[in-house]
Amino acid sequence: MVLRPAAPGEEVFAKRFHKEIGGGAAITASGLGKLGIRVGVVGVVGSYDGQWVKEQLRAQGVDTSTIRVSVAEPTAIRSVCPELWTAHFFTYNGANRELPALLATLIGNQNFLRPRHIHLAHAMDQKSFPGAFESLKNNGRTLSVDVGWHPSGTRTRARSQRLNWWIIFFPNEREGEAMTGEKDPWRMLKAMQLRVCVAWR
Repeated sequence: MVLRPAAPGEEVFAKRFHKEIGGGAAITASGLGKLGIRVGVVGVVGSYDGQWVKEQLRAQGVDTSTIRVSVAEPTAIRSVCPELWTAHFFTYNGANRELPALLATLIGNQNFLRPRHIHLAHAMDQKSFPGAFESLKNNGRTLSVDVGWHPSGTRTRARSQRLNWWIIFFPNEREGEAMTGEKDPWRMLKAMQLRVCVAWR
């Protein structure tokens, strides 16, 4: 259900409410699980509703054994305000702040090398995992990434990341513009010198 935007000083009421898991990792994994593909999620959830999140994923056939529970932060939450041609996102990262530390412990684990393909639901700071993604690719693993919106790093990310590591690279046009300074999608592609499959969101 899409509600009309509220005018200043007004309030718009929804007729129904449905709680659902979200985020790039959960959505991607759930879709693959429904297709019968073996898939798991690495992530951090809050203690309040973390068990519910894992149950929803398991119901879609997703392995949740590498999901950790944070006692300090709640599960990340995002509010989406849709408009006709776009949407505004308000996000609190919560337990996701602990994800880099979790990944650091898993990347050196042989079990982490078992999946044939690894998808990152948001861009990770390469400095936190020196050589990790290059090592994964050299071990025959394919990689994809949905860069997401990270204003602090968008201006330099296209230059600093080895884009040829990824077989699929998911920027939206706004993210591509921030990364390259270009407004035309084809100029963005040229500026990034992509040698991967690009999927615009």
